[in-house]
Amino acid sequence: MTHAKLEPLNLLPGVFLLATLIIAFGAYFPGLTGGFLFDDYSNINKMALYDPTSSIMGFKHYLVSAGNRPLAFLSFLLNDTYWPSSNASGFILTNILLHFLCGLLLVWLVLKTTILLNIESKDSQWIAVITGAFWLLHPLMVSTTLYIVQRITILAALFILASLICYTHGRLLIQSKDRTGYLWLILGVMVFALLAILSKEIAVLIPCYLFLFEVILFKKIEDEIFFTRWKITFIYFPVIIFTGLLTLLPHFHIWKLYEVREFNYLERLLTEARVLVYYIFLLLVPKSQTFGLHYENIEISSSLFSPSTTILSILLIGCILITSIFIRKKHPIITFSILFFFVGHSVESTILPIEIYFEHRNYLPSSFLFFALAFYLIQYAKNHKITSVIITSSFLLIYSGFTYSRATLWGNPLLLMSVWTEINPGSARNYTEASLKANEYNRPDLAEKFLLDGKTRLPDDPYISLSYLANKCQGQAITDEEIIETSTILKKTHYIKRLYIFKNLEHLIDLYQNNLCPSLDYPRLSQLLSATLENPNIIYAIRRQEIRYLQGKLALAEKKYPEALSQFNSSFLEMPLPGTALQQTALLASSEQYEMALQHLRFTRRLLETNHELPKESRYDFDDLEKRLLTAIAKQIASN
Repeated sequence: MTHAKLEPLNLLPGVFLLATLIIAFGAYFPGLTGGFLFDDYSNINKMALYDPTSSIMGFKHYLVSAGNRPLAFLSFLLNDTYWPSSNASGFILTNILLHFLCGLLLVWLVLKTTILLNIESKDSQWIAVITGAFWLLHPLMVSTTLYIVQRITILAALFILASLICYTHGRLLIQSKDRTGYLWLILGVMVFALLAILSKEIAVLIPCYLFLFEVILFKKIEDEIFFTRWKITFIYFPVIIFTGLLTLLPHFHIWKLYEVREFNYLERLLTEARVLVYYIFLLLVPKSQTFGLHYENIEISSSLFSPSTTILSILLIGCILITSIFIRKKHPIITFSILFFFVGHSVESTILPIEIYFEHRNYLPSSFLFFALAFYLIQYAKNHKITSVIITSSFLLIYSGFTYSRATLWGNPLLLMSVWTEINPGSARNYTEASLKANEYNRPDLAEKFLLDGKTRLPDDPYISLSYLANKCQGQAITDEEIIETSTILKKTHYIKRLYIFKNLEHLIDLYQNNLCPSLDYPRLSQLLSATLENPNIIYAIRRQEIRYLQGKLALAEKKYPEALSQFNSSFLEMPLPGTALQQTALLASSEQYEMALQHLRFTRRLLETNHELPKESRYDFDDLEKRLLTAIAKQIASN
């Protein structure tokens, strides 16, 4: 019979774990001077948009803006509520501490697991603390821990680990004939799973992780009939549903969601094979630096043989999986660790229409790879103790050194941007974000240099060209040649699906509207928008809708109200959505064009009710806005 008692760590494993935490903090310490990056701005900026601490309504809107991740967004309020004057160091320190907490939970989970596997207590303690040390210090975790917005990933991992701990503890109690074990199962599979899901959607994999525990590691344990039924209900059945949904997803018109991507779902699936192999390489062969956050320039696999590494990657992954299945009886821990990694990637690294590559996707999936490594190091140590100590120490020394190097670079944002533009010169995002960061540090000369380097290396990229115009026009005059050059790029680019084209054009309009760009005028901006619409690659309604919306917004800034209304109507017809109608109506109303706003609101509502189903919650918004417009019109008439 397996006993549920968990002994405290012995002196040496305890000292080793404490030393690991101290070394890890030292390795991450240089990163505390880092700053906000990339998606940090668009997410943490919601504090300023909704001011969640000012009122209940503001708090409610802030949570709604978080979408499916409200718990992670609530955690940001623990650090600061004064965006945009927020200091990044507090956010980063919280991420580091949460990372350490995840490491401790991983140690705890491995201890519970090894007890269920009847591994000797002394060995299990060393396996657990070495697993935690390898994972905590691995340099690939830096881009999750020091990237503030990825607290969503860290929190999800924390609650998933807590869920698995509760499950294994409950299982231990049930093996000891203690019925309170079922309360722990409920706590893990329901309470902590819910907290994990409220942090990030990857928590839906909890039943899949538990399935691996049961069919690979705990298969030989004899269970009572009630627990077997419990597993069927809360593990096996959800896994069947998840697998079915993942398999059938392409048949539910998921291809429509790819309209904003430069690849289809089959191309993404093929490309992810190469990406997964590269993730494995980075885990096995740690590097002091990688290409950074931005991989929008990664080559897409258009077929099994283009590029040729696609078929090689698929064959390699297939061999790994098949081998892991064949050795499952003799080496179940290796099988479990490999399958845990691939199951952990089954949501974000398969066919969902999200970006191809992000290092933070390895955060939790990689954890049990180190469990297998630690287990066999301890087995090896029984006959080769000194050699095993040298190997373990060497791993930890290399990991901590590389982590310190990466954290030091992350702690110097301008140097970080310079390195990223050099090691990944094909990423337009690197240059544009580097210029924004340089301006943030009052280095306009460096901002211009980054963009000029980008224009030289990527002369046909619309993102860099538009960013260059926005950067230059605030201090220097834009020439006609530069407008013509950018217009030509916008007419021909194949990158028309990218959302940042819309965002950059809107930024230029905002600069013009706020008199921050003297050399940008209405004709020049109209030329850029018209050139984008003339691009033969703009075949998707969502992108045409965005550009026509910008044409309406520009006309509104120029006080060409009838033209603005016409463009907003055209924008809505491209993609009839309630949110579009309400947003454009609000813009007209903000310019005190209440009658035109009411006309647009009624026009869009009539079309939605005639040709589309208007959601119940949107009807209230339409009714409320119409009442307010009628009141504003009445006041306007009375004042005249």
